[in-house]
Amino acid sequence: MLESVLSVQTGDERHHQCSTTNQLRERVADMFGMEDAVFLPSGSMCNQIAIAVHTKKMGAHDLRKVLKAWFIREAETLVTNRTRYFADCLDVEPSKIQLRQYRAMWGRCNSRHEIAHDWRIVMAPDPVIDYLVIHELCHLAYFDHSPHFWRLVGSLQPTYEESKAWLRSNAHWIKQTFEGC
Repeated sequence: MLESVLSVQTGDERHHQCSTTNQLRERVADMFGMEDAVFLPSGSMCNQIAIAVHTKKMGAHDLRKVLKAWFIREAETLVTNRTRYFADCLDVEPSKIQLRQYRAMWGRCNSRHEIAHDWRIVMAPDPVIDYLVIHELCHLAYFDHSPHFWRLVGSLQPTYEESKAWLRSNAHWIKQTFEGC
């Protein structure tokens, strides 16, 4: 394994200069029948996945399972931490924080103050993740979508409309990425 890790070529993924990430992007695009694939919001995510890909020879199905498990682990940490952070900002306390996979929605909040997020939000840019977390937490104060609710959302993320627009444009590919896996 050490030899595999040490032989991985590195570069700047943001400028498509990392051959490992470029190969992964092409492989996943072919697997899903898309022009381009694999949005990774940080270099560390790219590096971790590149190591996983280089240390295992696997077929498309196994690669999808590894990627899904990795994204779920990332979501457990990132989404839970963001939920706790914004709960403190709002002075609210969810009784439970869960990750689920929803067909049509990104999260939910119920009258028992349980918050659930679709784990796939971890594939979105940070401001979109924050918007989705803030949105559900604001339901602990306003269990509706009233003007009061939206003012509270805007108080923590004034640019939330941009996040909503990003979701409208990109939800389809995030939601379908791991279907049947």
